[in-house]
Amino acid sequence: MKEKKPIYMEIYEDIKEKIDRGDMKIGMRLESKRALSNRMNIGINTVENAYAMLLDEGYIEARERRGYFVAKQDLLLRPLPEKNKLDTKIKKKEYPYDFSYQGVDKKFPFALWKKLTKEAVDVERENLLRRGDPQGEEGLRESIAAYLGQSRGIKATKENIIITAGTEYLFQILFGLWREKAVFGIENPGFERWSLLFETNGISYVPLNMDDKGILPEEVKEKNVDILCITPSHQFPTGKIMPIGRRKELLQWAEKEKRYIIEDDYDGEFKYTGRPIPALKSIDTRDRVVYMGNFSNTLSPALRVSYMLLPDRLMARYIRRVSYAACPVSTLTQKTLELFIAKGFFIRHVNRMRKIYKEKRELILRELKHHSKIHVGSTEAGLHIILEIEEGQDEKKLCLKAREKGILIHGISRYAIGSYTGKPALVMGFAGLEKEKIKEGLQVLKKIVRE
Repeated sequence: MKEKKPIYMEIYEDIKEKIDRGDMKIGMRLESKRALSNRMNIGINTVENAYAMLLDEGYIEARERRGYFVAKQDLLLRPLPEKNKLDTKIKKKEYPYDFSYQGVDKKFPFALWKKLTKEAVDVERENLLRRGDPQGEEGLRESIAAYLGQSRGIKATKENIIITAGTEYLFQILFGLWREKAVFGIENPGFERWSLLFETNGISYVPLNMDDKGILPEEVKEKNVDILCITPSHQFPTGKIMPIGRRKELLQWAEKEKRYIIEDDYDGEFKYTGRPIPALKSIDTRDRVVYMGNFSNTLSPALRVSYMLLPDRLMARYIRRVSYAACPVSTLTQKTLELFIAKGFFIRHVNRMRKIYKEKRELILRELKHHSKIHVGSTEAGLHIILEIEEGQDEKKLCLKAREKGILIHGISRYAIGSYTGKPALVMGFAGLEKEKIKEGLQVLKKIVRE
């Protein structure tokens, strides 16, 4: 049986609702405690309890020898009008064919991860109850350093690695390393979250145009950039791979001008033809590159584990300025991931996923090979493909039509800062869909483009 609400609560809620609705105006006098207790035939203490709650919350005020009055309530929280109340039944629209750049294939090693999690609990026990190292667990940093040397050609030490929960957190740390008015330079088009992140934090930045080789060095110099943010192994969203000549040119700029480069190697593990591309950091002889990596594309974005390798000078600044911040990744997740890497399971998993994604990519190439109005752009690496469409095609209208047919896909102009002047194209992510769904979705998309 539902417990009956106390009378003083009923009085409190009744008056509160009338004030919120505006039925009781500012300055309006309330009934005296005695008058209300007599009218309702209740004890005066009950009325006092109700009025005390209204006083404490600022709904009413007491005036000496005059009684209680509705208080001015400019800062009180108002209930949302009925039409603005959150409808809990509203759900994010789901698309049968989600070609947006997000997600991974469903071949996650759940059973193995569960086993390693149990092992981490059994071995670590009390360590899981303590506040962890701000830089992240030492064992995981050591495993990451070994992996970077083996897979990306980077000489890394655990002392210079910082683990956190996503690229956004990495940038928040980096913002604390430059107190002066540093200017960041970002690729245009590029990750939309970068410009939003800089704007939200009041950080100065400039968009930089690109040619077929990537960022234009002359623009970097002309716009007086202090920290350059790039994705050289697989530029997002164009898919271009920066050649060694352009990489060396940018490194020379950083060395000469005493500036820094942030390399986001967001999906560097997935190269489908030839040898994997060495990271820019692997040829950074002057220690001017901040290297960023993550486990979102290799394992799962739900893990929320990213890391960066800082140059010695910036590591010293980190220790002085921002090492107070705790690592936001749970110790148990870090310990499990450490075991996953150290026991060789991570390398095997990446190799397996590279094969799966290569098959998906080849399926897309076959399906679009003879389509007269779609040209597949750079496809050597990564988890998305650029679909170039005919000049004159309205990219935004095409994406809207696709949505009407159950396809979520974005145009390349979405990732540009300001107006986009390049060729119209679609950015097709393929990691999260099964091959059969990719094939079905492409049949629908081809028909839309043809129309």
